[in-house]
Amino acid sequence: MTEGAVARRYAQALFDLAGKHDLVEPINRDWQSFIKSIRENDRLFDILISKVISKDHQKVLLKSIFEHDIHPLMLDFLCLLIDKDRIAIVSDISFYYQQLIWQKNNIMPVQLITAYPLPSEQNQQLQQAVSELLNKNVLFDITVNDSLIGGAVLKIGDTTYDGSVKNQLRTIKQLLVN
Repeated sequence: MTEGAVARRYAQALFDLAGKHDLVEPINRDWQSFIKSIRENDRLFDILISKVISKDHQKVLLKSIFEHDIHPLMLDFLCLLIDKDRIAIVSDISFYYQQLIWQKNNIMPVQLITAYPLPSEQNQQLQQAVSELLNKNVLFDITVNDSLIGGAVLKIGDTTYDGSVKNQLRTIKQLLVN
């Protein structure tokens, strides 16, 4: 089984358990806090994934750092990941947990990359149009990349719609070369 499949199963198990206790959102906040902590402190993550340090010491360290900051259910889950040698995939599990929340709430993340900043009114109109097209609540992430020259790139899930001038010039070049 691939790590992605394993991470999805752990995320689904935690999501189901959190749902039974009405803790889906609090656990998600705990995920964000924990992931932020291990990204900011590489040494902590190295200790948690270490094969040299005993699992008991790793769990004691984990509890001493996070026992007042995250829900006991989340803390127990992280200890389970240490016991099962799966703590190294916490970022993947967190990602899939977030996906489950979006799915539950009918939310679709969409990334829009433009060559220059768009007025807020235009952003809202575009967001509403994409939301109506997908029949989902859209979570818009807008970034500016001036290398596009003009136009925009829209990423919805695994699909990319490239309407940039840069892409159009690349297509024209390929046509001329052929």
